[in-house]
Parts: sequence; structure tokens; C-alpha cells
Amino acid sequence: MPLVLLVSAMRGLGQETAVTAFSFQLEVHPFTDSISSWISLARDGELESVRYNRQLLTVSEARKGRLTDAQRKELRTIVSSPEFQQAAQHGNFGGDGLSRGDQFRLILQTEPNAQHQIFGFLPDAPPVVRRFVQRTIELGKQGEQAPLAPAHIRSEPIDTKEADTLRRNGVRFLQVEDFAGGVRAVLLSAMRTPGFVGLNAREQELILARGEQFLVLRGDAAWRMTLFKAVQ
Repeated sequence: MPLVLLVSAMRGLGQETAVTAFSFQLEVHPFTDSISSWISLARDGELESVRYNRQLLTVSEARKGRLTDAQRKELRTIVSSPEFQQAAQHGNFGGDGLSRGDQFRLILQTEPNAQHQIFGFLPDAPPVVRRFVQRTIELGKQGEQAPLAPAHIRSEPIDTKEADTLRRNGVRFLQVEDFAGGVRAVLLSAMRTPGFVGLNAREQELILARGEQFLVLRGDAAWRMTLFKAVQ
């Protein structure tokens, strides 16, 4: 299934300069399994990972941890390499339409606040990208298992061009104000930091009243929101 991605400026990477600080979100969709992995690294070294079923809309595992200085340096060395920076310039490793294998999407935020994306089929990506993805998955598994909230809301920014097309086609966008006051703060938090945000039972009920999947518009920005239930 094709991935819908943000369109971002490519600057900083590709100039073979050292990356001093970075954060990222990595998503991997196995070809032979419906369980996907989402892994996020904050600039302070905090690592979060979520395993979820993209078909059943369920979350089965959440982990949190903090990378050691050595682990952060290891990833930073990969990201700073000329081979990785060339891959970031290329960005799209979607193959020729006949490719098969795990799909991935990496959104990398580097100094000074530049965003870069690498995505496509993992077998078609350069070895340096495959190494980064594999190492990140390994580190994500090392985090301490966190208690699962009753549900999670997943937020994904929608590219402006796609949002305009959806509006022209009559697709309905909700406003934050369309939701009960008890969940507006949760939605705003999800917009600020795309990913998975835990919900209590009441918040789950209020959001579910609007459906499991919906689009939200705030100003000129738009998000795709998906509600995931927890399974043990």
C-alpha cells in the first residue's frame, strides 16, 4: 500500500556536514505481517516504540527508554555519513512498481530545524539506510515495556497539496472545536507531536463518537487521525 508523505525542504543533509543533534520518527510495515512498528527518538535521547496492527487498528505493545551516549553517537555517525546523506537527497526508494518487501518511512529532523524524508521499500534502500533501520528496531525493543492506555490516537500531518485535493473532492474535515471539551487538549497535543498519544476510557469514548478515522483541519494545516484500541 503506497505511503502518503509530507513534502519537506531538503537542506542540510547532502552537504556532507556532521549532524550534531537530531530526532526522528521511523515506521516499518512488514510485507508478510500486519503488525507495524513506529519508533520515535527525541533530541534528548528518549526513545519510544509502538507495535500496532494497521488493519485491525489495535496497539499491542508500547516501550520507552533512553539511549546511552554511545548509542546516540552510533546513530549520529550513520546519519552524518556521506552515504546516508546521499540517500536523504534521493529520498524515494519506491522501486519500479514491481518491488516487494517491507516498507518504511523515516522522517528525520536535524539542525537547524531541517526535515528530511527517506521512504519506500527497504530491500531497495542503500545498505546504510537498511543498517540504520535495523539498528533502530533493535534499540526500540530494548526499551522498558510501558502500560498500555485503553486507546491511542494516531496523528499524521497531511501535505497541503493533498489536503486541497481532498477538500475539492468534498471530503469533510472536522475542527478541534467539533469535539467535546474533554478531548480538545489531547487532539492539540497530537497535532504538535505527530505519533501515538494515549487516551483514557472517557477520552476514547468521546473521540469514538466521531469515528475511528477522521481528518482535522486547523488553520491551513491538516491531520489524519486514527483511533487504535489496546489489546493485551
